[in-house]
Amino acid sequence: MKKIIKAAGVMAVIMIGILACGPGRIEYANANKQLYTLVNLHPDEVHARMYSVNYQREGLIKYCTPVTITKVTSKAAVIRDDSTGKTYQYIFHMRSMSKSQQEHLNKIFATACDPSLIEKLSEDDQKGIDIGTVSVGMTKDGVLIAIGYPPEHETPSLEQDRWKYWTNRMATFVVVFKDGVVVDIIR
Repeated sequence: MKKIIKAAGVMAVIMIGILACGPGRIEYANANKQLYTLVNLHPDEVHARMYSVNYQREGLIKYCTPVTITKVTSKAAVIRDDSTGKTYQYIFHMRSMSKSQQEHLNKIFATACDPSLIEKLSEDDQKGIDIGTVSVGMTKDGVLIAIGYPPEHETPSLEQDRWKYWTNRMATFVVVFKDGVVVDIIR
């Protein structure tokens, strides 16, 4: 009887997740299904970690890379880069996220990705996205794809003209925009 009740409860959670899921959106029920990165990710390759606070580490998992989220808990997700087979722990920093883990993951991963979107961006954007860095002349869209979203507790709105990022726990930099274009990077 306990097994039946437990199975019914699990099924109800999965069905709620599926029903709440819009096109291209992921839910916990989609664990172990192929997804794609919507931004470049910058993992700590030595420790096989990535962070929701979006530390700009030495690694680069490019936009539209196929990945699989193999596990999600309240503290972290386990993400496999399907192009290399390498697995990373994606650690949630709750202070840096104004949304739930699931809403955060939906900004970073989706069931589809259109690589041709890059072709519509400027040459500066395309160069930055290709190498996973930001430079003067890039647009906000280019910066988002190249280095990901800034942590929400320091940059609560992408409408702001200053986006603060972390290289690691101690080092930060600010991307300054004017009219939606990068005019300075303050380190």
